[in-house]
Amino acid sequence: MICRSLFITVSYNNTKVTECYINSWRKLTHSEENFLIIVDNSKKEDVLLQENIKQYKNIYYLRQSENKGYMAGCNFGLEYAKNILGIKCDSIIYTNNDITFETADFIERVNCKFEHALELAVIAPSIWDINENKELNPFMLKRPSLRRFKIMKAIYTLYVTAKLVDWISKHRPRKKKILPSPETAIYAPHGSIFILRGSLFYDYAPDDSYFLYGEEISVAEQCVVMNKKIEIDSNIIIYHHSHATTGGGLSLFTYKAKKNAINYLMTRYTWC
Repeated sequence: MICRSLFITVSYNNTKVTECYINSWRKLTHSEENFLIIVDNSKKEDVLLQENIKQYKNIYYLRQSENKGYMAGCNFGLEYAKNILGIKCDSIIYTNNDITFETADFIERVNCKFEHALELAVIAPSIWDINENKELNPFMLKRPSLRRFKIMKAIYTLYVTAKLVDWISKHRPRKKKILPSPETAIYAPHGSIFILRGSLFYDYAPDDSYFLYGEEISVAEQCVVMNKKIEIDSNIIIYHHSHATTGGGLSLFTYKAKKNAINYLMTRYTWC
């Protein structure tokens, strides 16, 4: 099967959120000619979601044997698309399920951009966080230094320290974010949606050797190795309904996930 765009999202104990995502996706121009795979990471099989998508021939529901996180879930969906469904695609779209698509011709815009910019590996759309009232892209404009990682590692040595810094960052006066102009090359896109060039990521899926945190940098580093660009496109608009899955504060669970991700990224890649 051949399509322009393969969409893969991960659902986790939030059927209604996933159904809102499906409704938004179905409104995209030419969605009926493309495919959506939903990887359910919930503890129990989502029978209601399964039942509700039976009517759609281009939407598939999958479960892994265990919850391995967002990126691993998306990669699992990609393997199913390749090896079971035999799908070939021009672009691969990994997304959270707590987003809505606000650009109707999303599929056309994405693939047209990839066709005309051969050095481009990832498109970073405008992602507006509805609950926090802010733009999320770029996640990182420039590649982080080793010093930055060392500071983060020190902060995450203790849960109480990390929780304090997290609280301060959320309550201090917010600086106005200076947004780069359209078609600006950046280091890393926000992880709520990865718009990937199919020819580059179809057989070389992003690293998923971490849980919950680390996907933005792992995708960015893959692009560094390939010597390909990640570029802003503010004409493609996404709304992000934040904290629909993970919650708003730094729990002990998220602390451990972030701590492990920082340690993994420090050792996995070379930093100056």
